[in-house]
Amino acid sequence: MPNDADNRMEIGKVLLTKIGHELAPICGSAPVEGFREYVLDKWQARGYIKKENDEQGDSPNADTPPLS
Repeated sequence: MPNDADNRMEIGKVLLTKIGHELAPICGSAPVEGFREYVLDKWQARGYIKKENDEQGDSPNADTPPLS
């Protein structure tokens, strides 16, 4: 996160209920190609993760779990 405290992260418009979490694994959904990269680009633009050309050379994908 860009600051040590008082950060805010937009996560979207939908949060699953307990029932939604139970249904998600059996609903037959499939990953959307390119979605992970889309999210990483948005997070980089908002300063949530470092850009690849950061002075320290950290890759934003190194510690980021897969999105699917």
